[in-house]
Amino acid sequence: MVRVLKPGSRFAICNGGGGSDRWPLKDPFKPADIPKDATVDGLFQKTLDVFAPGFFNRPSGSAPQQTETEGRSPVEILTEELESAGLENVSIWSYGHTSPFESAEEIFEWESIRWTVFRMNKDELDDEVFDSFKTNYLELLSAKLAEHGVLGLSTGALFGTGLKSA
Repeated sequence: MVRVLKPGSRFAICNGGGGSDRWPLKDPFKPADIPKDATVDGLFQKTLDVFAPGFFNRPSGSAPQQTETEGRSPVEILTEELESAGLENVSIWSYGHTSPFESAEEIFEWESIRWTVFRMNKDELDDEVFDSFKTNYLELLSAKLAEHGVLGLSTGALFGTGLKSA
């Protein structure tokens, strides 16, 4: 993509993931009032692992696995990628946010599309395994929802920009 930019143009990319919570806007979003115990981060993966151990270790997408990135932060990796593509004045920032949900079913739908490995491989799950996982997950969520009146799910994005030299 950088190759087709006009000299002096700005390139921007956003990727799921994170780094340091740092948002360059003057007035960042006001966080929702979600009790810490109402946050269900990681519960989808943990619950599925009970019914289909190792499921999240499957490959997802067509991108090759990057073993050379081990031990390096997403910020370091994206900075290097943008600079090696020929961009200058590279800036990297991230933003994390916990979204409120008012139903267990909404979270299930969100998590089902959010995780590429699940989205791309769920058809390989036996129907009984899938149904048991989904039922158990929704029961766990519903119990937390009954206790707190809201559920929270965190997500993050890593942003990078750079200029193509003139």
